[in-house]
Amino acid sequence: MLMKRMFLAATLALAICGVLAQTAAADSNFHTERIPLTPVGSAGLRVGFVVDIHANGPQVFAVERYVLVGASPHATYQVRLQLFGDSAGCAANTHITTVPTATVETNVAGNGVAGFVFRPADAPHNVKVGIVWEFTQNGNVAYTTACIAVTTD
Repeated sequence: MLMKRMFLAATLALAICGVLAQTAAADSNFHTERIPLTPVGSAGLRVGFVVDIHANGPQVFAVERYVLVGASPHATYQVRLQLFGDSAGCAANTHITTVPTATVETNVAGNGVAGFVFRPADAPHNVKVGIVWEFTQNGNVAYTTACIAVTTD
């Protein structure tokens, strides 16, 4: 029953992302992306990803959805964005800041979903940065994305 609820929650989150992605199509600089997560070290993961949607609206600047399937059961992960001035490769010497966003809590099967909304005042405008999303557990990086170049309106 719990697995069925998590599946429904993940399906609903993806459906919401699909609806928001259609409304975000007007963003001329950054289009919606589904960015896969890669386990670090011995962290297990069947599937994991970040959906990044830039709506650039007056109420919502961007929406992010975080999905873990088959991670550690009953675990808590802090999601954070690492921002870099080097948008092509996220070079360590160009690190600008770390932005914590959401907490993902997994169920008995290791499945979890969370999200975060950036308001227009939360995000820098007219910049190009590199972003790496990290999911940490007890301060250690468990999952990470590749460097993604993001240009904001």
